[in-house]
Amino acid sequence: MDATPATSTTDDAPLAAGRTLADEVADAAVTVCAVDAQGADLRIAVGGTTPPSC
Repeated sequence: MDATPATSTTDDAPLAAGRTLADEVADAAVTVCAVDAQGADLRIAVGGTTPPSC
């Protein structure tokens, strides 16, 4: 999945920390709060709501 489809490259495809990806069809959104060697800290919202703050 390319989290930044507006660019012409896939070098920036991952969803970076501080960014939100919204899927209007699924009515869901995911915000990446932090990423490190242990994994990722995510905030997820469904039903048209906004993900909680990091």
